[in-house]
Amino acid sequence: MGDNKTSSPATDDLDGKTLADKSTHIGASGSKEQSSESFSKVSRRVIHVYDDTERNPGKFDWVEKIWIPTALGVIGLVATVMGSILGFGLSSLQEDNAKADRLIERASAASTSRQAVLTNYASRITDLIAEKGAMEFDSSNPEKIAIWNAMRGETIIALKRLDDTRDDGRGEIDVLKDTMREDILGIEANTETQGENRQLADLDGFDDSGKLKGELVRFLYEARLLTRANANDDRDGLLRGADLVRVVLNDAPMPNANLRRAWISGGQFQKANLNGSNLQGAELDNANFEGAILERVDLSWTNLKNANLSSVNLTNADLRSADLTDIIVTSATTFTGACYDTSTSGLESLDVESLGLIDASNEPTDNKCSDIK
Repeated sequence: MGDNKTSSPATDDLDGKTLADKSTHIGASGSKEQSSESFSKVSRRVIHVYDDTERNPGKFDWVEKIWIPTALGVIGLVATVMGSILGFGLSSLQEDNAKADRLIERASAASTSRQAVLTNYASRITDLIAEKGAMEFDSSNPEKIAIWNAMRGETIIALKRLDDTRDDGRGEIDVLKDTMREDILGIEANTETQGENRQLADLDGFDDSGKLKGELVRFLYEARLLTRANANDDRDGLLRGADLVRVVLNDAPMPNANLRRAWISGGQFQKANLNGSNLQGAELDNANFEGAILERVDLSWTNLKNANLSSVNLTNADLRSADLTDIIVTSATTFTGACYDTSTSGLESLDVESLGLIDASNEPTDNKCSDIK
């Protein structure tokens, strides 16, 4: 009997059930936590949420961290280089266009200035003719001599101001054209090309000094100031010693013109009519007379070195003491009745007999070639 109480079977059953329930509850909680953690990991994989702290580097990490940034960098570099090249190309093109425009402006200014020189000269000579009536030289009239000398001085100065010949013999316009071809268009100088650009065509439109000199000579001729009257008098020639280098007189109808002792190196006389003109003592080296008519022309003491006499009519021309070294002739060049003497040089390359030249070595120098038989 005593006071000690012992658990009844029911109580023991209740306590055991309670412990079992607790054990079951604890087990269930552990399973829930593990399930939640597994779900979290699966969820992160499904929706591509990466947690670098929870996984090891994979095989795509090098692509992500190295190759992709490198590729993007290379693309950026290429774009930068291409942009620089394109920018340089545009800049170079703009610079070339600007340079071409400067050349055109320079040629335009020079052409305008020379046109003004020619206009002022023509106006001045016209006034002298109108006021003084100085149409022909008169060696017996002191006033006429003074007027003639004044006109000659005006002519010499105007021609000098018109001239643009460089040391190499080229004109300024030709130099500008070559500069544009070589430096801007990349074309070899003096090369004929198709489709030349606008700027080069603009340069072709300007009158160079040769053309303007030709206009001055034509003005004097039309004003009857270049006739052969008194042509043997040195004081007569307005163009005596004048600078007519590279003058352009192609197709000019100028018979009986007085160009005695003028400096006409490189002159252009293609198909010009100079019948009966006086070119005695003129410097005509490298001149081009192709197709010109030079019948009865006085070419005595004239320098014709390297002159182009292709298809030229030199019938009864005076070639005494002339220098014909390296002249260019063709089968159409006519020398019939032209006379020469022992002082004429450059005849070695010509068949004087078949060409019809006449030896006037023993004839008086004042005889015309047409009078020598």
